[in-house]
Amino acid sequence: MKKILVLFLLTASLGFSANYKVEVKPNVKIQKEEIEKNNAGIEKAFEKFVEKQKAEGIREAELTTQSSQRLGMALTDGMAKQLVYDTQYSIKKIEYISSDIVNLDLEIKIPELDSRNFSEDEMMRVVSKRFKEKTGKPIEILKTTPEKNIKPEWVSTLFQLMSDFTIEKVKTTKIFTYQNATISLKKVNKEWTFHRIVKQ
Repeated sequence: MKKILVLFLLTASLGFSANYKVEVKPNVKIQKEEIEKNNAGIEKAFEKFVEKQKAEGIREAELTTQSSQRLGMALTDGMAKQLVYDTQYSIKKIEYISSDIVNLDLEIKIPELDSRNFSEDEMMRVVSKRFKEKTGKPIEILKTTPEKNIKPEWVSTLFQLMSDFTIEKVKTTKIFTYQNATISLKKVNKEWTFHRIVKQ
C-alpha cells in the first residue's frame, strides 16, 4: 500500500485552499498588485500541472496492473485509480525566489486503506451477497464447479464486485496520510508554467 501511495504522490485531483502564505525573498523587487495578479496565474498553472500528472498516474496504474494476476488486477487497478482521484492537494505557501520563479509548498492528503478500515472477511461477506444477487448462484459455485464448466461471466462478476468493494472503501475512508512536497513554477512570456520538482 505504501508503494502505491508513493507512486501516486503527485498524481491526484487538486483542491485549492485560499489560506496559503505568500513570502518574498528579501532581494526580490515586486509590487503587491503584481503578486496578486501572479497568484491567480500560478493557481491556474498548477491546476494544469496536476491534471497532466493525474492522467500519467492513471496510465501508470494500468501498466502496473497488466502484469499482475487477474484477481490482483481487479483489486489493485480500481484501488490505485481511486487513490489518484481522491487524493487532495492544497497550497500552503507561495515563495517568490525571483519575480518570475516561485516555489510552492504543498500538503497532500492521501486516502489510507489498511487493516483499520479494510478486511478480507468483510469483503468476502459483501461480495458473496452481491454475487448471489447478480448471478442467482452462491459464490461457492466457483469452487465446486469443474474449471472447464465455470462460466466466464461468473469470474468477471466476481472480479468486478471485489474491485467495487475496494473502491467504495477508498471513497468512504476517514483515515488519511499527509505528505509534503515542493514544486517550482516559472513565468515564461507572461504565463506561469511548471518548472521542476524541488522536494517530494
